[in-house]
Amino acid sequence: SKVLAFSWRLILDKLPTRVTLVRRRVMMEDGGCVFCGADREDSQHLFLGAPSRFVFGERSTIGGVFL
Repeated sequence: SKVLAFSWRLILDKLPTRVTLVRRRVMMEDGGCVFCGADREDSQHLFLGAPSRFVFGERSTIGGVFL
């Protein structure tokens, strides 16, 4: 299932966060978290550290598009 695949990628730190994209040289510089402006956007920060109202709440945006 998709949830299982997503969970497995989360555990293995294989989600396309800014930290992993910079490490894989897909992005050249790390611009930080797009939701709260923190220095590093990794899996732990997105799911445990970023304010949940920005990630999952009414102010949630991805690429400037409100969800």
